[in-house]
Amino acid sequence: MAADSDSTAAESTSGGPVGVCKELSYDYGKCLAELGYAFVDGWCNMISGCSCEPDCEFFFADPIACATTCAAAGKCDEAIIKGAGLAPPAVGPGSFCDEVDACVDLPGLKELFPNLSCEPGLPCGATNCHLLFQGELTPALWQQICAASLLPGVDELYCVVFGP
Repeated sequence: MAADSDSTAAESTSGGPVGVCKELSYDYGKCLAELGYAFVDGWCNMISGCSCEPDCEFFFADPIACATTCAAAGKCDEAIIKGAGLAPPAVGPGSFCDEVDACVDLPGLKELFPNLSCEPGLPCGATNCHLLFQGELTPALWQQICAASLLPGVDELYCVVFGP
């Protein structure tokens, strides 16, 4: 596999292929065949077309394989990861959260966060899924949150701090 400044080798944590994360485009022909998931426009998207050539090594069978590989390669949609309550607006590795919430209930989130629980309420107003409870965002946890930020359908993630 070729590696350049935009691609990094990493193993998928969901049993997907060993691959690299590289920003691709949607330009794989006008056919409607589902080719797989790839990193396009800053997150993991389903790509349709006629053939994945010449970029087949950058496609994944499922969004989790794409997201975990790309998160391990340092990709993250930090713009959708926000502080809520008393948390600072910008959060990152080393931040403390009473909980980390997603405003959507997706099967992929349950795969990344096995203890996921969802209910209506704040900060989302509708479906609020708790990914993590109370703790520091270690590098490993931050990588999981970054993977969640790359999944299709995840528009907002919140690090909530209730009090000092």
